[in-house]
Amino acid sequence: MASETLSKLEGMNTDTMTVARFVLEEQRALPEATGSFTILLQSILTAIKGVSQAVRRAGFAQLHGKVGVTNVQGEEVAKLDVLANDMFVNMLKSSFEVALMISEEDEKVIEVDLKHQGQYIVCFDPLDGSSNIDCLVSIGSICRILRREAWEGGGLGVGGGGRGGG
Repeated sequence: MASETLSKLEGMNTDTMTVARFVLEEQRALPEATGSFTILLQSILTAIKGVSQAVRRAGFAQLHGKVGVTNVQGEEVAKLDVLANDMFVNMLKSSFEVALMISEEDEKVIEVDLKHQGQYIVCFDPLDGSSNIDCLVSIGSICRILRREAWEGGGLGVGGGGRGGG
């Protein structure tokens, strides 16, 4: 095909491995998988993409600056922090896979209403390093995913049923 030839000539990989693709392929290898973890990860990935887009457009959309309050860590909250937190909360709630959310931006645990609760708890900082955006320093999102049973069973120590990264 012409597209295969062009890809080879230009040294471009048109068959890239994305996180979503990797998770879907791994899920297929597990017959007991229900897909709920995959749905949860897809919701997190969508929130991260939305945050990334907001950060890129921040200057045009007047999203730089502070909102005049401090978060639970005592840091001034930026407009982008509020937007990123809202994106994460809304995406996670709409996945129907989350029971509780713990965000650096909120003082209290965010509990999903009973009829929409799932089997996971997600702890997150939706926009880590936001105070450094003006300095062009690296920023990102941090998440930890726990099974609900780990929370209820008190197993939240290091490695206590969690999956996550930075």
